[in-house]
Amino acid sequence: YFPKMESKKADIKIETLSVQELVEVQKQLENDIQSLKQSFQGMKLAASKFQESKHVVASLGTESVDKAAGTDGEGQSPIMIPLTSSLYIPGRICDRENVIVEVGAGYFIEMNVEKAAEY
Repeated sequence: YFPKMESKKADIKIETLSVQELVEVQKQLENDIQSLKQSFQGMKLAASKFQESKHVVASLGTESVDKAAGTDGEGQSPIMIPLTSSLYIPGRICDRENVIVEVGAGYFIEMNVEKAAEY
């Protein structure tokens, strides 16, 4: 549901515009379309990352993760931690009950896995 947006601009009768004015309207509409396309792509990327994060949180603590990754002598699973898009360092998952979730604007909150999956 989207609330009805009211236009602050006056209605323009297209048949009264000159060729130059029509060209300007066309350019503005093309810019608006391009901006909407970029916003849509950004939303698709964010939705994909959200679904991936949700899947990872749901799989924490499952036996399939334990079997795939193995554990060290202390029951910790090895993991590769990304520092950049192509640089990783080895690490270990020590706590499978809690995760840190980014809630926006650079803020993070620690919450248990169940609450993070709901979020």
